Amino acid sequence: MADAPKNRLEDRIEKTLVESGLGQTRVYEIRQLIEQYCQEAQTDPITQLPLRSQMERLFEPMLRRAREYGSPFSVLMLDLDNFKEVNDDHGTGYTAFDGKHYQGHDAGDALLKDIGEIIKKNMRTGDIIIRKGGDEILIGLPFTGIENEEEHISDRNNQEPKLEQTRFHFPNKAELVAYKLCWRIQKRTDHTASIGIAAYPITTREPDLSTLITQADQAAYSVKEDGKNGYAVYGRNAISHLK
Repeated sequence: MADAPKNRLEDRIEKTLVESGLGQTRVYEIRQLIEQYCQEAQTDPITQLPLRSQMERLFEPMLRRAREYGSPFSVLMLDLDNFKEVNDDHGTGYTAFDGKHYQGHDAGDALLKDIGEIIKKNMRTGDIIIRKGGDEILIGLPFTGIENEEEHISDRNNQEPKLEQTRFHFPNKAELVAYKLCWRIQKRTDHTASIGIAAYPITTREPDLSTLITQADQAAYSVKEDGKNGYAVYGRNAISHLK
C-alpha cells in the first residue's frame, strides 16, 4: 500500500510521455530513471541503508503481527562510540576496508559505510536496518525476544560468538544479536558501539514503535554511561567493556 501513490505517479508520468509522442523505448528509459531516483531518495548514499523516512513503512508488518497475533519483536539502537574523534577534521582518522586511510568527515563516512556492511552481513532476511541519523542505526528483529533477567552472557567476553555463524541462524535472543554486532564491529574496525535493546511485550506491553525506540535509545545511553562498548536491555544493567 505504501508504494501505491508512487506507482500511480509513475503511471501518470508515463501516460503523459506517451501522449507527448515519445517512443516506447524512450518512455521506458525515463521510467527507469524515475524508479532509480525514487530508490535513491529512500536510501542513505553512505551506508546504502534505508533512511529514517522509511521507518514506519518498514516496521508496519512487524507492528501489525504484534497487534494481531502478539508476535514478539525487538528494537536495537546502535550508537557508535567516540564517533566525533573520527569524524573531526583534526581527529584520529580511519583506515577503511578498502585499505585507504581517511581524515575528517571522509573518515566518518568511511567508518559508517563499513559499519553498515558489517550489520547487513550479520542480519537475517526480514530484519530491518535503518540509518536513523548521524551515527545511529536502528535495527528491528521480528520474532525475537530477550533473555530472562537471571540469564546473562557476560561470560562470553573475549570469545567470538559460535552459535550464529550465518545470518540465517541467530538464536532467538536480541542480546546475542547485540553481542555479536559489538564483537564484530570492534574486531573488524577497531572501533566500538553501544547498543540499547527494547522488546515487545517485555519492556512495553503495547507494540508502539515510538515507545520502543525511546526505550532502546535510553538503554544505549546507559551503556555509554557505564563505559561504552556493550549493550543493555531497557530497565536492566548494562554489559559494557566487551573485549
